Amino acid sequence: MARGDEMKGLMKKGFVFSLDIAIAVLVTLLIMAAAHRNIVNAEKNSLPNAQMAAVGSDIAALLDHKGVLQTLDEEKIESGMNDLMPQNYDMLLKVAVDDGTVLYAGDSVPAEQFVSSGKRFFTIKDQASIEHYGYASYWIWAR
Repeated sequence: MARGDEMKGLMKKGFVFSLDIAIAVLVTLLIMAAAHRNIVNAEKNSLPNAQMAAVGSDIAALLDHKGVLQTLDEEKIESGMNDLMPQNYDMLLKVAVDDGTVLYAGDSVPAEQFVSSGKRFFTIKDQASIEHYGYASYWIWAR
């Protein structure tokens, strides 16, 4: 009889050990599944967002290099921005200069979707010398 009780004790210990392993495997699988889901979602969303940020930066750079920002003319800035803007994006551009001039071009920023933003600094030159410093802040989003 002593041998039978000893076997029951070993069986109980074996069952508890097996249950511990099963729970550990289940927790590990859940953690791995959650990590995989987060990685897939991050990869899915990051590429279009990075492309959107690059488009906004490119538009601001082109407006600067073409001299459109330096005109401080809202109509010219808006027209230049619309000429460069891809069909599937909208953008708001704020141009501010050190003399207090602030101009806006584009649409209002939506509240419930991803918006990429950035800033580009530029100068307004009068022949050989720098007359003013300014910056163009932009917000760009998908239509």
